[in-house]
Amino acid sequence: MDRHLQGLGFAPGVRDIEEIGSIAVITYRHPTGVQVEIHEDTGDVFVSYWDRDFRHGSEWEGQFGQRTPEKVVLAAIEAAIEHATQEQATAERLEAAARREREARKEVEQFADVIIKMLASAGLDARLKWLGNHWDIRVYLPDGDEIACNPLGRDGHMPPSPRDVESFLLIRWRGFKVVDTATTSTVAAEFVNAVKEIAQPTTTAAVA
Repeated sequence: MDRHLQGLGFAPGVRDIEEIGSIAVITYRHPTGVQVEIHEDTGDVFVSYWDRDFRHGSEWEGQFGQRTPEKVVLAAIEAAIEHATQEQATAERLEAAARREREARKEVEQFADVIIKMLASAGLDARLKWLGNHWDIRVYLPDGDEIACNPLGRDGHMPPSPRDVESFLLIRWRGFKVVDTATTSTVAAEFVNAVKEIAQPTTTAAVA
């Protein structure tokens, strides 16, 4: 069994004596987190899943008695390794996707922060708003209306990165009703003036 397990990629077995019952146990560990324990006195084999650091074991375990053919035990161990490999690959893909999303959100937040500060210098209350995976810069006006500054790429849709924003579609909302729309470039002065212009009727009414 030792030769077969090392052939599957397990580290050499470590022999230890369990405190309860003074049972000699040889433990083999695989890089995927699969652990195999062989009890010397009975020949029983225990298979379990652990994390890569072997600090936390999972709920699933397989137990094989000494009468179980070795080829059956090895087949079960190979299946456990395959399952653990797939689980790790899935976890790595999810972590990579989550990391990309965090990086993308950070990039958007930095881009939006510049715009929000430009609008704030013009006396406009603007904030970044997330709508699922989409985002816009929302300007809140004194009369309750909102102006959504929607980023557009070359194809007229939201680009995957704020670096690809080429214009903004400004939509003034009153509740669920569109009051006005405008399109502006990303040039700072033109953008701020366009937002101020679409906000002007409300601003004038509020001042009056």
